[in-house]
Amino acid sequence: MYCCQLLHTDCNSLAFNCKQGLGMGFLAALSTGIFSVAWWPLLPDIYWYFVLTCALSVAAGCYAFICSRLRSIVMMLVTFGWGTLFGLWSAYDLLDHQLPAELHGQDLIVTGIVTGLVDRDDRRSRFSFAIDNTSKADPEPELRSLLLSWYASQAEELKPGDRCSFIVRLRQPRGLVNSAGFDYQSWLLQQGYSAVGTVRSLEQNCAVSPVFNARLGRMRSSIQNSINAADMTNPGILVALSVGSKRQLSDQWDNLARLGIVHLVVISGLHIGLVAALGTWLGSGLGRLLLLYRQSQAGRWLPSVMGFLAAGYYSLLAGFSLPSQRALIAVAVVMLARLLYRRINPVSCLVWALLLIAIDQPLAVLGAGFWLSFLAVALLLLWFLPWHPKTVRSSFRSIVGAQFALMVALLVPSLLYMGKASWLAPVVNIIAVPWISLVTVPLCVLASLVFFVSQSAAVFFWQLADYSVSALWLLLDIFPLSMGLVISPVALIFGWQ
Repeated sequence: MYCCQLLHTDCNSLAFNCKQGLGMGFLAALSTGIFSVAWWPLLPDIYWYFVLTCALSVAAGCYAFICSRLRSIVMMLVTFGWGTLFGLWSAYDLLDHQLPAELHGQDLIVTGIVTGLVDRDDRRSRFSFAIDNTSKADPEPELRSLLLSWYASQAEELKPGDRCSFIVRLRQPRGLVNSAGFDYQSWLLQQGYSAVGTVRSLEQNCAVSPVFNARLGRMRSSIQNSINAADMTNPGILVALSVGSKRQLSDQWDNLARLGIVHLVVISGLHIGLVAALGTWLGSGLGRLLLLYRQSQAGRWLPSVMGFLAAGYYSLLAGFSLPSQRALIAVAVVMLARLLYRRINPVSCLVWALLLIAIDQPLAVLGAGFWLSFLAVALLLLWFLPWHPKTVRSSFRSIVGAQFALMVALLVPSLLYMGKASWLAPVVNIIAVPWISLVTVPLCVLASLVFFVSQSAAVFFWQLADYSVSALWLLLDIFPLSMGLVISPVALIFGWQ
């Protein structure tokens, strides 16, 4: 009797796992359909494509009802087709908000808000500009966001969050069609810019805007200015880890790439996940206190809520950039599963995150960071979770092995897509990952939290973070500048760079 019950339980478990795997297959097919539109050379008429998708879905449904052979594959193809329909709708929505060809090179009056941080050098100030309305155009274009450059001396007074009215000369987003160059047009489209342009003159004096995006920009700018005003040895890294701005790292970028630690000195998915874990840990401690002294049920959901809020706060510090949005979506999936008391498979988390990212960012597949980050997470899941006992998974030997496995697995896509990769990364990351993740990043987050209460206390924590970075560089400077990079011409030849 016991054996029959055990066999029945195993059969039910196997059936559940098969159904779950099939469901993940449909989600993956939907995500792939959405992403695939990014590579279509031409976009068909969306009305006729909708009619065609409906007709094929009805035909596939009839086939699945009559014949059970290949039913799952047929339904996955239907799911893929509906994914492509959503991707096509997203593509047309993006194109509808691009600058019309007839307004290319024309002067317009635009009113809106300066968003994000202002990038300044000796010649110009460059900034993102969220459009409220335009004039001197008939019909008025439906523009969303502009990337503007301003060469006048007045630009030095421009601040994030300012609401201004400019006379601008706009151009359609475009870049050089060069197999050896950066795809600037693709980057502009991924960032959601409707046009790029130059400020000709200030039509109306700027005023402080009260909207949330404006306040966020002013907050990030204040943190950046406070770090730069202090006597720091590594202000660029502190700014990158505090507000996500990489502009001050331009002089160090090649050296960081050589060492393979670019992902450690900017706000990345790794750091947002770390901050979420710290928030969960703090929430768990507070939850235990509440359960102990007040017998409150709030302690059961507090860890997940605090983990998500911590990740959300750090994403806001990063300006809610596209990589931080992707990481926050993944954190939200995990925290929601915890709140619902569901033991969700890590692979299921990955597939759900992939679908939500596809819905939010259909052009994410055009960026190398998307592929490398998802490949790294998938490799770590395969390495740690299903195959080894906890004692082996948590050992230092296994962690070192994971670093080398990541290096080997990511070496080929890095060489093919970017033309270079760091063979020093596994050795350097064994030291740099725990040091920056457990010392530098928490200090930067703590400094940003206390910044609005006491700026002197915030500068003290940033100074400690600066000391931690300097200590790390003392170790990393032992590697000669001639070591570290493997260069491949493949990306240049085929135009993948």
